[in-house]
Amino acid sequence: MRKENELRVDMDDWEGAQAFAQYSSISIDSENTGYQLHLSSFTGGTAGDSLSNQKDMKFTTFDKDQDQSDENCAQHFLGGFWYNTCHMANPTGIYAPHGAIEFENFHVIWQLGRAGTTPLRLLQ
Repeated sequence: MRKENELRVDMDDWEGAQAFAQYSSISIDSENTGYQLHLSSFTGGTAGDSLSNQKDMKFTTFDKDQDQSDENCAQHFLGGFWYNTCHMANPTGIYAPHGAIEFENFHVIWQLGRAGTTPLRLLQ
């Protein structure tokens, strides 16, 4: 039996703008099922819904490709996550302000809502 928890994700960009996203429940399966993510519906927040695309995905790492993309998204975006055909959110991305690295979407990002593809300073 999975324990379900409410999820709220708070974020700040490098200019100090704040946003959040909230989901009514989240649970994660065991290693035996690939740490599959179970996520309920988005219930609100100024950041928009950037996690529903990852719903029911298994956790992908550099050495265990469990996403739906032709490439290993963890290798391509340099971090493990519940990638689908890669991401709408990249909480394990590179921690750096805009312009610090030349590649788009490699930063810590939350694509929908106020944050857009702006690199985030805080994502918790």
